[in-house]
Amino acid sequence: MQEATELKILSLDGAVSAALQVRMLYHIEEAWPGFLASIDMFAGASDSAVMALYLAQNVSDSHRSNLEVVKRCIQFSNDLIAGLSPRPFHIARFLTGFWPLRSGRKLRSTLTEYFGENARFGDLRRKALVISIDVTGRRPKTFRNFGYDARDNRDRSLVDVAYASCSFPVYLPVGSGDNGGQHLYIDGSLIANNPTMIVITNAISMLAGEGESGWSWSNMPSKSEELRKLQVLSLGAVQDCPPHRSGDGPLHWGYWRWLLTPGINLVALLFYGLFLGSSEEIHNQALHLLGSARYGRYQPVVPYLDIARTLLLNRGARLPELLDALAAQCAKEPSFQDLINRWMKGWGVSPAVGHAAAAPPG
Repeated sequence: MQEATELKILSLDGAVSAALQVRMLYHIEEAWPGFLASIDMFAGASDSAVMALYLAQNVSDSHRSNLEVVKRCIQFSNDLIAGLSPRPFHIARFLTGFWPLRSGRKLRSTLTEYFGENARFGDLRRKALVISIDVTGRRPKTFRNFGYDARDNRDRSLVDVAYASCSFPVYLPVGSGDNGGQHLYIDGSLIANNPTMIVITNAISMLAGEGESGWSWSNMPSKSEELRKLQVLSLGAVQDCPPHRSGDGPLHWGYWRWLLTPGINLVALLFYGLFLGSSEEIHNQALHLLGSARYGRYQPVVPYLDIARTLLLNRGARLPELLDALAAQCAKEPSFQDLINRWMKGWGVSPAVGHAAAAPPG
């Protein structure tokens, strides 16, 4: 018999999948009223850190209110895309080598508009964890509003934390998550685009009371009991497969062919390595730790590189429509419906009566 779950966690991958999966959340909440209200903790990296913080700030116990929250979260995502899409002036300035692609002012103004200028990390309604990299300290950084360091984080500006979690170097100026302090932070997707394992370890650490009186790193017990108190749903995406190469044997290529060959090139491999390479293994680790009864993941195939090119070529206005269509298509797939139906029953959430899937407003 399955033990009672103490923590229900929603983990969102960063990069392009964040804009897609926030649309999928609309389909889930519409079909299964109370899904968002049942979530105790949100986790994200990069773009999904912004979405996770917004959901943790605004999700309530009301199904109708939560549908409106997701609608506004989708619009938030659309505005972020519009603000990050470069214009010819930005590209020309970037090519001088002295400036990032975007100044970050539009991103900060969008974050302030949706979060509020005076919003603090400690004001969130739900538990949240977002990932960044402390460039000054040369180490990963997790911002969280729970556990032994919650007091240290509660007065941080929510806008600063969101910016610190998604400021990709070269594309944006490096951000500070310390209310103007000396530490500088960059995009967390560079270490974990899929934050599932990081949120699992932080959650069981909290449940074990680590950091409290009498706890010691040198005397760390197993946390198998704490693992049985978690239930995790992970939403992400995988890259569509590149064309198969013709022939076999090793490739004796110089840098020109590695840069210019369609499908197999350094840009595609770098993109895969940074954002997608570890996601499958993280999924595998989480599945083995928690089992299929306590862990589930939905990751549709997404044309990552095509979407990235659309954004960089100043066609960001087209992305919301493309993502709306992709989300509507994904919501009809049997793999998505089977996973969510099985998962919601395990969470004790009942389906809507007479529900018919509808596309979320973009």
